[in-house]
Amino acid sequence: MSRARQESLEKLKNWVLGRNSQITKLAQGQGIGSRLDHSEEFEIDGKKYRRFKWKINKKAANATLKELANKDSHKVWAEADVPVDSDASNASDEG
Repeated sequence: MSRARQESLEKLKNWVLGRNSQITKLAQGQGIGSRLDHSEEFEIDGKKYRRFKWKINKKAANATLKELANKDSHKVWAEADVPVDSDASNASDEG
C-alpha cells in the first residue's frame, strides 16, 4: 500500500475510533483524503452487520490520493463487515 493511502487510512481510523459517536457517521474526507461508505444493515447467522467500503476522495489534498481517485473514484480499496452492536473500543488493527 502506498504511503499516501496508508496515512489516509490511519487518519480515517483515528477519526472513527477517536470518539464513540463517530463510528455511526461517515467520514467526508476533508483533511483525511478518504472516506467510508456504508451499506444498509444486513443479517448473517442472526447477527446484524453493516458493510463499510474505504474509498479515496477526488478532493483529497494529497496529490497522490487525488490522482488515484480521479482515475477511478468508485474503486473500493478495502471493505469490512462490522457488527452493528459492536463496541468501537474493541476494534483491532487486523487486515
